[in-house]
Amino acid sequence: MAGDYYELLGVPRDATTQDIKRAFRQIARECHPDVAGVDTAAVDRFKNCRRAYETLMDPVARARYDRRGQRRREGGSFFDAFYKASAGAPRQRTGPSFAGHASGGPAAPKKKQAKASGNDVGLDDLFNDFGEFGFGKGRSQRDPTAARPRQHRPEPGRDVSIELDVGRAIAKGGGSVTAVYYRMQRSDSWRPGATDPGLIRVQDIADVRIIPGTRDGEVLRERGLGDAGPWGGAYGDLVARVRLVGDERPKPKPVAEPEPETVEVPQPGSVPDHIDLDISIPEAVLGGRVELQTPSGKVRLSIPPATSSGARLRLKGKGTQGADLYVVLRIVVPRSLDDESRDLIEKFALLNPDDPRGG
Repeated sequence: MAGDYYELLGVPRDATTQDIKRAFRQIARECHPDVAGVDTAAVDRFKNCRRAYETLMDPVARARYDRRGQRRREGGSFFDAFYKASAGAPRQRTGPSFAGHASGGPAAPKKKQAKASGNDVGLDDLFNDFGEFGFGKGRSQRDPTAARPRQHRPEPGRDVSIELDVGRAIAKGGGSVTAVYYRMQRSDSWRPGATDPGLIRVQDIADVRIIPGTRDGEVLRERGLGDAGPWGGAYGDLVARVRLVGDERPKPKPVAEPEPETVEVPQPGSVPDHIDLDISIPEAVLGGRVELQTPSGKVRLSIPPATSSGARLRLKGKGTQGADLYVVLRIVVPRSLDDESRDLIEKFALLNPDDPRGG
């Protein structure tokens, strides 16, 4: 893959895991195959950024990647280091000249070279130093009698099952929900033929597509987003069981101190004694207690939840000369609304599509 992992995600090299997660989530929302469609460039970018995210989120894989990057920036490839290590040693003749061999003369004994303190570097040292690049140990360190490592066959990865909370509005109209979960990911350093299964546990994110009309308890499946298979096996699936949450109508709050004398009555033919009382929208929807001045003195009137404008409440014995008093409720709408309040009202209308005219 071309490009630096940090540059692909657009984060600095000292970025925290939260920074990396936030950057990848933004890229996923722009380049995910479900969004990009046939845009191959966006799909390729998503795949590359996903590999960068998986590497940098794992502390061991990220440390190994940073060490490699440091060596590359310092010109520290294997062959550069080999030539740098050997360039400082002066060439010395340790035997007879070529002409001496051609004439058939006796070969002079080889003189043992004195090792220079700065040039005491052999192939074994270089292979050991750069074992991370796939060379492993030098030939002189290998045991010819050792048995060859067992070759494991790839095994398919397991499915990952999660509970996915989905809002009722999204379940009804469709959309996507971001899932955060743990799964087994293939290590960036794993190569075919390795003796270890090459798996590491990482925290991943995925946008699960919600089709319109999704019901509570329904099972959704995202291919290839489960556990990686050991020894190079295929990935399992992400299995999400939908759990509908939120967007429910608030339940009526119980009245802390019910007043038996406050009861709703049908429309009377004639109202002997009544007063009008203005209430707010929250008081009409959620209920409340309002202080009211009556001919018999001040009282605290309990307004039941879900009270409509024009409702009449009777207060026994609170009218003139001990008669019953009828209170006619009138809902008062604010003259102006700020943007946030308007958005909340629009959302309330979407979640409560009841037609008061019965249409």
